[in-house]
Amino acid sequence: MIKSRLLTPGPTPIPERVQQAMARPIVYHRGAEIAALVKEVSEGLRRVFPTEGDMLPFAASGTGVMEAAVVNLMRRGDRALVVRAGKFGERWGDVCAAFGVEVAGLDLAWGASVAPGQVAERLKADPSIRAVFATQSETSTGGLHDIEGIGRAMRGSEALLVVDAVSSLGAHPLPAEAWGVDCAITASQKGLMTPPGVGFVTLGRRGWEAVERSDLPKHYWGFRMTKAALEKGGSTPATPATTLLMGLREALAMIHEEGVENVWGRHARHASAFRAGVEAVGLRVFPERPSNALTAALLPDGLDARDLAGRMKSRHGIVVGEGLDRLAGRLIRLSNLGYMDDLDVVGTVCALEMTLREMGWTSRPGAGAEAAERVLTG
Repeated sequence: MIKSRLLTPGPTPIPERVQQAMARPIVYHRGAEIAALVKEVSEGLRRVFPTEGDMLPFAASGTGVMEAAVVNLMRRGDRALVVRAGKFGERWGDVCAAFGVEVAGLDLAWGASVAPGQVAERLKADPSIRAVFATQSETSTGGLHDIEGIGRAMRGSEALLVVDAVSSLGAHPLPAEAWGVDCAITASQKGLMTPPGVGFVTLGRRGWEAVERSDLPKHYWGFRMTKAALEKGGSTPATPATTLLMGLREALAMIHEEGVENVWGRHARHASAFRAGVEAVGLRVFPERPSNALTAALLPDGLDARDLAGRMKSRHGIVVGEGLDRLAGRLIRLSNLGYMDDLDVVGTVCALEMTLREMGWTSRPGAGAEAAERVLTG
């Protein structure tokens, strides 16, 4: 018998409490119970960012709320600076281009992190730029962008700062007002420990000013319509994902019971242990500035990440993320997002070591687990 363990950077494991909450009988989506649920979830999410901005829920994936941000904040022919250092940074550019927004790419090698000064230089050279689209934690590479530094570099600029926080929320703070973030998007299936299907947009004063100017086509994604429905009846204009919201309410309760700062600290500790374990077995941590949401490890020539991931699943029941697109076959991604504890980390490093040796890679038995344990007990 092999127990299955999910170590992918989304979806992530669902706590039993969350599963039980979602097993409750379905309720009427226009009743008072749903209005209270949406309000409670929104307030809980604000504390996780943290932010004082409006919170708009959508039945959608992360990509859905990315599109929502673009079509509500931009105008036809607007120019946007898009930070692209991985698959999801590139997705911001794809969404902008699909709606006629002119994309000025700030292109970096996959795994690199943008320097805030690079953003400032581009804005100074091109004052026509109306928004900067960035990704806090680039899930495809395991890299982290310095959103606080980018926000500081943009002070005095009229350009909006729009941030993808899908895989970073819960692993890293994103204090929107303090860091100058005008709009951020996130989704349920990563650090929020809930199945895929609910996306959120939060935005402040400058974001709402841009919404008033926007002329891109939208209906379901309309921020003004969604806000009006929330203010009038407490729910969304279209049917909300009620069962998922029930689960998310329980997940947020778990986060706040632990304490948001403690959750950030746990993610930092587990990510450090994963990185130590990976390096101890002779692999290289791929990004130049790693995120605390996951550890992306580059495999040496002669080892295929798809083969490694397949063996870890079949031999040990551990499901890890593989490299995406141009990193397929070269990278494995080990998540410590959400519902994880110390033994998940040590057990995964042990499975990694054993599988690598089976594939002919030489390392001292137990070196990775020892390194990870040293971090966790230090």
